[in-house]
Amino acid sequence: TQGVFTDTQSIATTDTAVTIGSISTLGLVVIKNLDTANFVDFGSYVGGTFYPLVRLKFSEQFAFRVQPGLTLYAKADTAAVKIQKWIYEA
Repeated sequence: TQGVFTDTQSIATTDTAVTIGSISTLGLVVIKNLDTANFVDFGSYVGGTFYPLVRLKFSEQFAFRVQPGLTLYAKADTAAVKIQKWIYEA
């Protein structure tokens, strides 16, 4: 059964795992940056290094597919930001 998880999450200026609720396999992810001043980067870790893949400036939103098995991380610019997310199961 395919599911959807929606939530608001605070993202720190250190790498923060994006919570996915009870979704077992990530599919389509829609994220909106709710901040009015700061950007937030989304990406993953390879060999202990964070690689940002998507940057959302303040008030932007973006939809993208996540490779199954990948853990999605986020990192805020200069202050914590809140994001709204809709995560669909693959």
